Amino acid sequence: SVTKFDLMFQANASSMLLIEPDTGNIVDANPAALHFYQYSLEELTSMKIQQINTLTDEEIREQRQRAVRESKQYFLFRHRLKNGEIRLVDVYSSPIEINDQLFLFSIILDATKREESEQELFREKELQRITMDSIGDAVVTTDMEGHVTYLNKSAVQSTGWTLEEICNELFRNVFYMVNEHTFQEIPCIVDKVLQTSQKQELGDYILLRTKSGNFIPIEDSADPIIDKNGNIYGVVVIFRDITHAKEKKKKIEFLSYHDGLTNLYNRRFYYDNYEGFENASIYPLGFIMGDVNGLKMANDVFGHKTGDNLLITVSDTLSEIAEPEQIVIRWGGDEFVIVVPNATNEKLEHIIEHAKKICRQNILM
Repeated sequence: SVTKFDLMFQANASSMLLIEPDTGNIVDANPAALHFYQYSLEELTSMKIQQINTLTDEEIREQRQRAVRESKQYFLFRHRLKNGEIRLVDVYSSPIEINDQLFLFSIILDATKREESEQELFREKELQRITMDSIGDAVVTTDMEGHVTYLNKSAVQSTGWTLEEICNELFRNVFYMVNEHTFQEIPCIVDKVLQTSQKQELGDYILLRTKSGNFIPIEDSADPIIDKNGNIYGVVVIFRDITHAKEKKKKIEFLSYHDGLTNLYNRRFYYDNYEGFENASIYPLGFIMGDVNGLKMANDVFGHKTGDNLLITVSDTLSEIAEPEQIVIRWGGDEFVIVVPNATNEKLEHIIEHAKKICRQNILM
């Protein structure tokens, strides 16, 4: 007689097989399975599951026994169709007793598209991860509430934080920023993006506190992350540690404003910082100009190294006698200038006499 199981087995839209657990013989297959595997009932029931499953016979036998023991009921297998095509399938298998005989009842669902989609998604995520980690700038992403969701390798290196440590923490609570000159806290750039729905840039003179408590100078910007419907679902913050760039800039500025031999300020420094300077607190401004007598003779007779040493001795002497607010400049060649704020004739004459005295002593020594 036809049982409820027979009715369910034959009418079900999912592929179903009855398998002898010890040998792997396929005992029965429903119409859906015949359609999926492209075999007739006679062909399929004359085969073993080992001829369909791409695992080795030993591996398949072990999996069948696990299903019989009910220690595992779900499997992901690669099954071969009659035309040779390989399909990824979900197999739900459990023991069933029919007419006092034990069989494995297996439901097979085609999972090829799902697995291919997951593989494609994995590849895309891996490509994104590798790309983000290859970028020299630090990249941090948040969700629409400002919680951290991602850090790239540069962000980890710059801040000292790892994603495991700050994932789901509010950006504003982790990435504390201040103005370089005033040390006042800078409003959170992520909050500004979420409030305005627009790109934000913080500008210059920004310091970021790292995990260690140190501050590093950065340049940063933040953009909303928008889905295809135009809805914001997060923020991406990109920043760059400009410590080395600022140090390099300082070196360039030092070289542009200082004499290479004596390390005194040069003429350009005066033109950029004093000429046309409208600050009444430094006026009247006095200038003491002088040159080094005998420099040409020292170069000609003793060589340029001796002449250079003479210039260095004079520059060191003038720097030694100058007050902190006074600026000593190598104007060019053997000429030196001392810029004296709030000058009086008496002050200038005193500096001149003192400079002559100390220079004579140092040079004669």
